[in-house]
Amino acid sequence: MKKVISTIISVVIVLCLSLTAFAEPELQTPSDDDISVCYLYTDKISGTLSISNKTATCKSTVRGISGTTTKIVITQTLKKKK
Repeated sequence: MKKVISTIISVVIVLCLSLTAFAEPELQTPSDDDISVCYLYTDKISGTLSISNKTATCKSTVRGISGTTTKIVITQTLKKKK
């Protein structure tokens, strides 16, 4: 009887140790260096996302430093979750 119990416990321990954990892949986010350069000549920045009746709307507002900023480019990407 002791052999059977020992065998069962050994099998359970081996099975528990062989389990593999799965996780979501790390999100691709810009590094701090990329972000700081983008905001170098900005005075005010805001961004909003609103959802109404299954329709998502993005809005960005950026104000550059007067007399310094000559061009502002804003890119927003909204991805639909499958």
